Amino acid sequence: VQICILVNGKACMKMELKANGQAQFANGSYFPDAGVLERLPLRRGKNHLEARILHSLYAYNSHYAAVGSIWWWPTDSRVCVVDIDGTVTISDKRGLIASSFVARA
Repeated sequence: VQICILVNGKACMKMELKANGQAQFANGSYFPDAGVLERLPLRRGKNHLEARILHSLYAYNSHYAAVGSIWWWPTDSRVCVVDIDGTVTISDKRGLIASSFVARA
């Protein structure tokens, strides 16, 4: 089963859903490679993100999609990341990004 990830309505990444329920990119990682990230159709500010399950059983059922937002800020922006429980996260940036791509897919 594949997962298609769309950014601003354009398909740009695919992941494979493994038997254990985890999704991986073509490179076998839970993270997209730099080339994929560079080609994302991002615009400054808020961007729409959607992950859809691609399987014949789910083709016409919109319940098998996860939606969210991904933001692109200028490099000189100051950012404060807050976990869902409200705690400020300083050292777990990679975990936050991974959970956005993997856990919700």
